[in-house]
Amino acid sequence: MFRDVYDWAGEIRVIDMAKGDGEPFQPLELFDMGVIYSERMLREDNLLRGLPFETFIDG
Repeated sequence: MFRDVYDWAGEIRVIDMAKGDGEPFQPLELFDMGVIYSERMLREDNLLRGLPFETFIDG
């Protein structure tokens, strides 16, 4: 989806990323745990299948 925008699109992240001088979005050392958590949350919501549009955009 972003391969034409970012050279690293589709690659596994190997560095911390942050906006400006702020805290990293998901520190690299916690990245695996974040992926597992996100997957669990999505599965609890049936991978968002059948989710009403309004609920999706309200997040």
